[in-house]
Amino acid sequence: MLCIAFFPYIFEGKIFLPTDMFDTMTAPFNAHYGPPQAQNFYPFDGIVQTYPYKVETQEGLRSGQLAYWNPHILCGYPQYAETMGSNFDVFNVVGVWLDPWHTILAEVLLEFFVAGAGMCLLLRFFGVQPGVNLMFSAAYMLNSLFVAGAMPRWAAASFCWMPFVVLMLVRRYRYGRREDLVYASLFLVLSYLGGNLQSAFFTTCVVACIVLFYPSTDDSIQWLGRVGMLAAVLFVAILLSASMWLPTVQLLIQTLEGGSLNSSSVYAKYSVMQRILSIPLLLSFYFPALAGSPAVFNLKKIAGADMTDFNGAIAFVPMLFAVWGCVVLRKRKELLPFVVLAGSAIILPLLTPLYSVLYHRVFIIATFCFSIVGAVMFQAFVDRRIDRATVARAIGRIRMAFGAFILALVVICAYTTLQRDALAERLTGMLKSSVLHSAFGSSTEAWLLARVRNTLNYYSFFSMGLWLPVVLALVTLVAIYQFAAGKLGARALVGIAGAATFIQLVLFVRVWLPAIDPDTFPMYPVSTVTTFLHTHSVQGRYMVWQDPAKDTYILHPNIATVYGMNDFDGYESLTPGTMSVFYHRRIAPDSLDLRLLGLSNVRYVVTRSRVISDPDARPVLTAEGLTIYENLRAKPRAYLAAGVRVLASDSAVTGKLLQSDCDGSEALLNRKDAPSNLEGHYASTGDIQVREAGNEEVSIQAMVPSKAFLVLTDTYYPGWTCSVNGAPRPIYRVDGYMRGVMLEAGKSVILFRFEPGLFTAGIGLSGLAAAFALSAIGYLKRRRARNQQSEI
Repeated sequence: MLCIAFFPYIFEGKIFLPTDMFDTMTAPFNAHYGPPQAQNFYPFDGIVQTYPYKVETQEGLRSGQLAYWNPHILCGYPQYAETMGSNFDVFNVVGVWLDPWHTILAEVLLEFFVAGAGMCLLLRFFGVQPGVNLMFSAAYMLNSLFVAGAMPRWAAASFCWMPFVVLMLVRRYRYGRREDLVYASLFLVLSYLGGNLQSAFFTTCVVACIVLFYPSTDDSIQWLGRVGMLAAVLFVAILLSASMWLPTVQLLIQTLEGGSLNSSSVYAKYSVMQRILSIPLLLSFYFPALAGSPAVFNLKKIAGADMTDFNGAIAFVPMLFAVWGCVVLRKRKELLPFVVLAGSAIILPLLTPLYSVLYHRVFIIATFCFSIVGAVMFQAFVDRRIDRATVARAIGRIRMAFGAFILALVVICAYTTLQRDALAERLTGMLKSSVLHSAFGSSTEAWLLARVRNTLNYYSFFSMGLWLPVVLALVTLVAIYQFAAGKLGARALVGIAGAATFIQLVLFVRVWLPAIDPDTFPMYPVSTVTTFLHTHSVQGRYMVWQDPAKDTYILHPNIATVYGMNDFDGYESLTPGTMSVFYHRRIAPDSLDLRLLGLSNVRYVVTRSRVISDPDARPVLTAEGLTIYENLRAKPRAYLAAGVRVLASDSAVTGKLLQSDCDGSEALLNRKDAPSNLEGHYASTGDIQVREAGNEEVSIQAMVPSKAFLVLTDTYYPGWTCSVNGAPRPIYRVDGYMRGVMLEAGKSVILFRFEPGLFTAGIGLSGLAAAFALSAIGYLKRRRARNQQSEI
């Protein structure tokens, strides 16, 4: 099934990362590739975030340094602690042998396979027979949220393990084997390592609901016992994943203490009207094609819903029986926790203020639970274990609802056909008024306006993408009716429903994921601008200064990782205190402060439509529609401060940095970070050479005539250590966000190394937890064997 669904990428050499969009809509690459185009612009983060993540992860795995530090963005960033990169996902191991693109493809396929295989085993536990099992396992494996999230990857990477976690938990309650709780913890830790903070919260909620409310054959397990089991499962899983959680918690604390939390959904508002409009969009759980395709205007935006988040489709038949099962089987104790979880996952983001925390990504819980309840219900229907009167009433209501749906769809298509010109004019007017506010609006007007025609063609009687799923649903409804009337056998019903389901799932994969020829649109192509910055930004960083109203994206954040450039900026969901955050909070986007940038070693400013007339900036390259200016006020990456001033607080340091006469000649320290005896004058002349600047190590050679204070403009962060001529030296926080160290007269070799103690402690805790878990499994198995022998 996976080979069929992903045939273009496995056998035809196509890629589903949107390189067509990257090459035609991002400067400087659009100077060579055009006109602007994209088969699907929604998964753009896949190429500008996921791909750089894999580059970093691959380098860390191949070098054996998993606590990797990324020097290419934000003046240095603790990349290993950012869970959005799934840095500790077990499937990252394929990156040891594959390039980043094939690593992403292999991980997606492996995660989907694990999800399908796990669901197959779980449904077999619930007594679902092979044919029905295959259909619902495929529905979960290729559900729309997995496919739509194939680029960010958190959903599949985390929830592909959830069937195994739940299987172990329900086995514990049926067979009374305590080692199954340990197995549950082991699978749960794989889920934690594959996902992020949000997905870990979702998986924990599922585990809590199952442990606390699933029925047990052992009456001795009371409420306190269940709470104890839950605590044990979570405690072991958290200890096993301590190597990830400890650095992540540290990054979160550093972010809250002065960094930047970046998430469009966290700051989004979800009005009452938008929530009301979201309710009819739940029909997309049956037919994801109803909301549109990546090539047209998406109806979900009317309700303020993001296309990639508002997903939960498992195809028409599985969804139909899932909802039916939630109504009919809700009183079955073993299914009630799944019914409650599914309903909660739908209701909470739509009808409560929790949207900004959960948003529609919580639908993955509903998708998981619907797959289980729907499979059990379909099996009961096939086995004719549902009361005939109940079946007759349900089929009658389904026929009425489907008839009304078809009528509404016919009316919409007829209206689109009859009012085509008026609708085109209205949509074009709406688009023109909003194009300047679009992320890719500048210079892509023709491409955006073409979407008007695509939309009108899509909602018409001749749209295969719209009507094929509807026809498949109609065929299965006829088969269900014929089976209920005794005119069709169970095997034929399962075959028809399974085929229709698989076709619908594969159709969504093919529509959603672009299939791009890498020979036409190569992955991260060579560019004059990137070559220049790669060569010259080793000792001096660059920053992009663009006009959002006139410029396309220029050197999108995080691609510096791939090209080996050093960017002053970057985009991460958790960003600790850095000079980049400090600068953008205080300097307006339309302004440019070369002095302040120069303090952070920003030597180059890249522009397109903007012109820098400051005498401290001179153009050094004009190519591919861009101009690169050299900042003549830029400090070297490592330099000597003529003096040290110890100030009372961070706010005092900030005030001094914002003064126009602050040129970096004095290193500014906070009193709580450094002793006051550091204050004074130091040698400002000497020979400073950065000999090596890698991901986890910066080596500097210095020759100074007297005592000196060295400033390294890289980001200050816990875990960095320093030695001078082999002797350890303290690192001081300079100018709020950079590093400084004292030097003695003469020749010095300064070595900065990233050796985070929390990561080492996390590995130790994870190792101890793994040893405990394996020992516990062995002990419990031996004890159970002894008990069985004694009973004999």
